[in-house]
Amino acid sequence: MKPRALMVEDDPGVAETVKDILESLGHECDHAPDVETARAHIGKNQYQYVLLDREIPVKLGRMARIQNGDNLFEEILK
Repeated sequence: MKPRALMVEDDPGVAETVKDILESLGHECDHAPDVETARAHIGKNQYQYVLLDREIPVKLGRMARIQNGDNLFEEILK
């Protein structure tokens, strides 16, 4: 089974580059551009690891803040 990652990154260019690298290594990668989407992915899938941009918006179009990423990190640990 391929390792599966969740990448939480709001910058589309960074997300595309990281996803390309992970897939070239034989990993599967789901992308979440915000906290809301990340929560939805976590509720549906199991991940071996998470790549988390701490400075992300709660919802698309909102202001990105480090606190949002820190709060999501705490949720993932639980």
